[in-house]
Amino acid sequence: MAGQIVGLSNRQRRELVERYQAGESSPKLAMAFNCSNDVVRRVIREEGGEIRHGTDAQCPYCPSRDEIEARALAIRERRMA
Repeated sequence: MAGQIVGLSNRQRRELVERYQAGESSPKLAMAFNCSNDVVRRVIREEGGEIRHGTDAQCPYCPSRDEIEARALAIRERRMA
């Protein structure tokens, strides 16, 4: 395959995509495979995977879209009071 990332075997590429699709974050995968986030995203795209964006990713520490909207509404209501 032209342009394939040097240093990751086909088995590692498949494992990376499987773990990403199972919900593991790209920064954690980058650390696990000793590469950058850009390499992780490139491998996922090359292997036909879909990249998660923003609140689509399952981060246990980040608020959900609904929580963000509720906070924004509360701030707007306080400003109008």
